[in-house]
Amino acid sequence: MNYKKANTVSNYLFIFSMAFLGGALLFSPIFALICLVIAIGLIIAAIVIRIKYWRCPHCKKMLSLGFGMEPKNCPKCRGYLLEDEKK
Repeated sequence: MNYKKANTVSNYLFIFSMAFLGGALLFSPIFALICLVIAIGLIIAAIVIRIKYWRCPHCKKMLSLGFGMEPKNCPKCRGYLLEDEKK
């Protein structure tokens, strides 16, 4: 998995976890507990994907872990990350 796909997948996992957290607030206690467990699992999966795959394609060092916009340059080697879009 490349860093772009890791960004997309982890962002979707984070969004779905927020939906399950919202569901935990709206439903009965048993269903709320199930939603809470699923939400925590999705958040952990998103973090694991970020740690494992969110890396610079040039120097292989980790990029910042924030759930925001994709950086244009690697903060470590200053390599341009959006080279695919230039071609």
